[in-house]
Amino acid sequence: MSPALVSKVWLNKLPADLQKIVIEEGNKLQARTTAFSDTSEMAMIKRWKSDGGELVTLPASDQKELLAKLKSVGEDVTKSSASLNAFYRRVFETGKKY
Repeated sequence: MSPALVSKVWLNKLPADLQKIVIEEGNKLQARTTAFSDTSEMAMIKRWKSDGGELVTLPASDQKELLAKLKSVGEDVTKSSASLNAFYRRVFETGKKY
């Protein structure tokens, strides 16, 4: 994964015209970043396989069971810290949008 990130605090300090430019240019770069990430992943998989590795895919029923078991991990790990849990929930809800 090749993330592209910008600080919201920093972005909000810019004048509106510069904010617009940063966002527009970031959106333009997204396709390039995604292509790089995809190419890099395929190269790693090819190398993994050429070195004798194999990719294992779980049967659908096992995958469903695994996801059910893992569903609460984020909440469980962050529940002891209110600020960390709030951050986790924000990231989780944002992820659901995309």
